[in-house]
Amino acid sequence: MRLCKPNRPGRAPPVSSRTPLPARTVFSVEPGIYLAAEMGVRIEDLLAIDTEAGSVRRLTNFPREVVVVGA
Repeated sequence: MRLCKPNRPGRAPPVSSRTPLPARTVFSVEPGIYLAAEMGVRIEDLLAIDTEAGSVRRLTNFPREVVVVGA
């Protein structure tokens, strides 16, 4: 697994890609795309990984349909 730097420097402690995650970990995955002066979309999911049980669960259960805000 490879971890990326946070997109907001200074808001999260430094993490090395060589640092193993705890056996039971919850973290967020937030891919997004932003088009300057047009629009932006980001999906925010919480995932729970349990290496002892060999499981990965998505904890976020919101719909994935596009919602236009402020149009």
